[in-house]
Amino acid sequence: MITMYNASAEQYLDEFTCEDIGLNSLAVDDTLLNMWRFQIPQWKAHGYKVKQLERIFEFTSYMNALEFINSVALLADVEQHHPTIQIGKFKLSYLVTITWFTPDVNGISMNDLIMAAKTDCAYI
Repeated sequence: MITMYNASAEQYLDEFTCEDIGLNSLAVDDTLLNMWRFQIPQWKAHGYKVKQLERIFEFTSYMNALEFINSVALLADVEQHHPTIQIGKFKLSYLVTITWFTPDVNGISMNDLIMAAKTDCAYI
């Protein structure tokens, strides 16, 4: 179980590995979330009953959007932590919305922060 991560200049979220979420695990609190947000600044934390991390990625072609989705799907499968993914068209762009949250903690876990950072790396 993930007990604590130290947000320092030498540690990057995308270098961590997701861990099994146990029955006694809790969602990250606002202090911990804010401690790591500088590494995933384009992700929005929101939600009425369940806090989630969400980001919209823009692509010029449908095939590029699908390639990105496949990259995220492969990362998610390796880490055994899977997002909600939506794709849509807006004017001349294709938008992919990725949402990370952990149902077992009813909110955002460290795994979601890790996967948001890994998703950003797949977009570059």
